[in-house]
Amino acid sequence: VTTHSLLAVISTAESNIDRWVGHARLALTTLIPPLQLTDLAAWLRTQTD
Repeated sequence: VTTHSLLAVISTAESNIDRWVGHARLALTTLIPPLQLTDLAAWLRTQTD
């Protein structure tokens, strides 16, 4: 494996991760109303105590 091909794989992985994060963020904001997000935050707080 050459350094060049390794860097290409890394940059491809990074762009794929960025794209998936963007999809996930869009899905969350589209599918989950703000009310459910606040409920989720409250639930998470009860789980961490």
